[in-house]
Amino acid sequence: MAQMIPRNFPSIIKSYAEKKLFDIFHKHLSDEYIVFHGTWWQHIKYVVQDREDDK
Repeated sequence: MAQMIPRNFPSIIKSYAEKKLFDIFHKHLSDEYIVFHGTWWQHIKYVVQDREDDK
């Protein structure tokens, strides 16, 4: 199973699609994967705006 960060799906998120995908990643990806949910990424030198990864 993939390592999930955070470990459990946040209860404040009400999106069924996000919950479903979180569960699919957790159950079906091997332990070689680390999945970040709702993580904000910033580049220290070139911060143009804060955003979630949308790729």
